[in-house]
Amino acid sequence: MLFILCKIRKVDWLLEQPMSSCVDQLSVLQPNCIGSNTRVNTSMGAFGADSKKPTWLRSNGTWINQLRRSCAGLAFAPNDDVVHLQPHADGRKRLSGGPGLKGTQVYLEGYGKQPWRNGCSATFESTH
Repeated sequence: MLFILCKIRKVDWLLEQPMSSCVDQLSVLQPNCIGSNTRVNTSMGAFGADSKKPTWLRSNGTWINQLRRSCAGLAFAPNDDVVHLQPHADGRKRLSGGPGLKGTQVYLEGYGKQPWRNGCSATFESTH
């Protein structure tokens, strides 16, 4: 409903999810429901975070492309307090969050300011 209201009022919106999220598959996010929109992949690690934190973003604003980033070539020290990688007997690995994960959820200054560096006039508010 919020996306449709934004479309009617001609307001830009931004949805951010971890790369593993399946929210992107919801029918309400398809262009025939909410209008033209773009998905970009980014990484908080490319903005200076302690971990890669691969993320996807979806927005109806073209400025979203300014947030596209990759961590290719960047090195991150393993941090068991943030992420646990547990091997299973069958060889698969299970990734889960550690007790320090919540502290990595802060938005980085560079990430927040990037759209304005190139003239974006949007205003952002969190729904959390």
